[in-house]
Amino acid sequence: MSDVGLTTDHDLNVIDNDLVVLTGLDAKVQKLKQEYKMFLGEWFLNTSKGVPYIQKIFTKQVNVSEVDAILKNVILDSEDVIELISFDLQLNSDRRLLLDFSVRFEEGVATINEVI
Repeated sequence: MSDVGLTTDHDLNVIDNDLVVLTGLDAKVQKLKQEYKMFLGEWFLNTSKGVPYIQKIFTKQVNVSEVDAILKNVILDSEDVIELISFDLQLNSDRRLLLDFSVRFEEGVATINEVI
């Protein structure tokens, strides 16, 4: 598996006028991040794909256990993920979700820390 590399702000990663191409574990981690960052209905070719951020997560009365289940399902439903090793989700005081998890792919284990 290979993919065009993206920067942390989701632009194409270009070094010395060449696109960065990701392979193996790096490509699979990037694909997984794209899956859990996609808003429900964002992709016009499949409006049922994505995470219900607006409908369930970015609400006044957020249910952290429901968000926990939603994100775990997105991670586990990714075709390349073999196992969810650890998962921690916290809602901090400024209403940001802190996501920290480890997953096993065929190529190895990846640990991901994100602020959503």
